[in-house]
Amino acid sequence: MITRRLLLKASVLMGAGFLLPWKGRARRVFALSPSANSLNPLSIPKYQMPLVIPPAMPKTGKLGSADYYEIAVRQFRQQILPTGMPMTTVWSYGSIHHPGTFNYPAFTIEADFHIPVRIKWINDLRIPVATFCRISCRSTRRCIGPIRRVVS
Repeated sequence: MITRRLLLKASVLMGAGFLLPWKGRARRVFALSPSANSLNPLSIPKYQMPLVIPPAMPKTGKLGSADYYEIAVRQFRQQILPTGMPMTTVWSYGSIHHPGTFNYPAFTIEADFHIPVRIKWINDLRIPVATFCRISCRSTRRCIGPIRRVVS
C-alpha cells in the first residue's frame, strides 16, 4: 500500500533528479531570426480594431436526423491589424459551400443538445510539391521523395 510518507519520498527523489546535470545527447535548438518583412510589434497601435463576434456556421443540410456541415480549412489574407497596416495571412475554417464564411476567428457551430451533428472536415490547404527530409535517430539524413501536400 502506498502511504503518504512513501509518496513524499518518491516525489522528493524525482524532483532532485531533475536538478542534477544531464549528460545525454541533447541537441541545441536555435530560433530563426525575424524576417526582413516582419513588423516591429511596438509600431502596431493597440485596441484599434473591434473584437469579432463570430456568427453561426451555415449548415450544409441534414444527414438523417443529424445536422450536417462540410467545413474546410483554408489559408487566406485578412485585415486583422488596424487599417493602414498590412493584411495578415491566416488559416481558418469555413463552410465549403459559402465562401464568405472563411474568417478569422472562424464561425461558430451551434448545436441543440438533442440533435446530433455530423461534420465532414476538408483539408483545403495547398502548397507546392516539395521534397521533405527527416533526420533519423542515428543522425543520418534520408529523403522521403517528392510529397504532395494539399495546402492553400
